[in-house]
Amino acid sequence: MKNKLLIILISLIGSSAHAQNTLLPAGNVGIGISDPTEVLTLRDPRIPYDSSSGTLKIRFDSGSGGGGLGFEKETYNTGGLRFYTQYGYNSMLEKMRITAEGNVGIGTASPTELLMLRNPKIPYDSSSGTLKIRFDSGSGGGGLGFEKETYNTGGLRFYTQYGYNSMLEKMRITAEGNVGIGTISPDATLTVNGNIHTKEVLVDVNVWPDYVFKPNYELKPLSDVKTYIEKHHHLPEMRSEREMIKKGLQLGEVTQLLVKKIEELTLYLISQKEEEDKHNKIHQQEINELKNKISELQNSQANKTSKPISNPTSKPTASSHLSSL
Repeated sequence: MKNKLLIILISLIGSSAHAQNTLLPAGNVGIGISDPTEVLTLRDPRIPYDSSSGTLKIRFDSGSGGGGLGFEKETYNTGGLRFYTQYGYNSMLEKMRITAEGNVGIGTASPTELLMLRNPKIPYDSSSGTLKIRFDSGSGGGGLGFEKETYNTGGLRFYTQYGYNSMLEKMRITAEGNVGIGTISPDATLTVNGNIHTKEVLVDVNVWPDYVFKPNYELKPLSDVKTYIEKHHHLPEMRSEREMIKKGLQLGEVTQLLVKKIEELTLYLISQKEEEDKHNKIHQQEINELKNKISELQNSQANKTSKPISNPTSKPTASSHLSSL
């Protein structure tokens, strides 16, 4: 089926007096050439070709002022590709170019990046260096856009539009690389003025307060901690309420300090438990000694009450007198 279509194509073009059409057994088709090396090779002297520069142009024109299109291989030295459109009887206008290095330019003949877009219809303020690209549905359905900042900043802003309202900035990337969402002045790599919903936050740390459990760590006496709290109204090393409100909460820093205070509190509890155990042991010894003394006193009293007690003042009875006779 494929070969049949190619034969039909060749027969339709075969009316040309200048072309030699070929269909090789390998399946390669040549139009205007007898030894095609590709699946389809087109060669026609009517295709404009400049042998001195190596430029090859293929253009299609309706011939009735309806317009046309075309593409062109660049010179020997560059070897890029250019794409054109034509409206009416006007000359071909270049719309896109692919350089030999692979850079694509739209609206520019000298793209220096992988993709470079330049269009005179894009609003540009030459005095400030601001470049805006916006897309609007035109029916009140909304739009979106982005904008390059001025010469001095060179950042990037992103907008959305709802209905016929003006574009509303949603995100900004500064020239320093800081990203701001909900704010136009991000002061960190990422600054968000609003809520963040996430499943997990990973914070890199360089040190962790397990050094508290090392033997050489000096734990402050609780009396010193009590004095510090009474004077400053917050724990040692922790920032005050005023500083927290002014500068915000550093998640990594505060987490480390909280763990440190928990570990110190654990050491205080262990020390208190050891002290209590020591006192309890002493109290138990005292209790055992008291129990032994009480037991000795009770035994001594019991021994005294168990011996018979004689009464020398008692008078002999009549029966005892008779028995003696």
